[in-house]
Amino acid sequence: MWFEFDCRTADNVELVLECTMFWEALDLEKLVRSTGILPGDVFNQCRSQFIKKVSKVTLKKFMEELHSVSRAVYQEDQPFYEVRGISVHSLEVTRYKCSELRTSEVNIVRMQGEIDQSKLNSSHLEIQQEHAKTQARVTGASEAESISAFVAGL
Repeated sequence: MWFEFDCRTADNVELVLECTMFWEALDLEKLVRSTGILPGDVFNQCRSQFIKKVSKVTLKKFMEELHSVSRAVYQEDQPFYEVRGISVHSLEVTRYKCSELRTSEVNIVRMQGEIDQSKLNSSHLEIQQEHAKTQARVTGASEAESISAFVAGL
């Protein structure tokens, strides 16, 4: 079963998630008694759980832990599926994107800024290390002169 819906992350980025769920009917009697529209029930439950889970994480965290979020959505909700006589084999986010082009552009600019800042920090550290080496050379040369003068005075 394939479905698509919108949700927001904790840092207020609106995403469009495309998901695929693989499930199997185990008990047809339960299935018929519990619901008239099983795909609609399953879709609404998954969407609700995804919205709840995604709203608690930032975009970065969602991107890093995408599979664990989708796994948690169906594993933590097993009683819902058992009551309906089905078993969920997997739930996968097959694609996600920022719903607004502007949001995507802002995130790209933010990430580029972070990369530039990281490069600047790296350059700053290199300069500090070079300064420390130069200072150590000067200090060493000064001490060598002192020792040389002391030895010459003996």
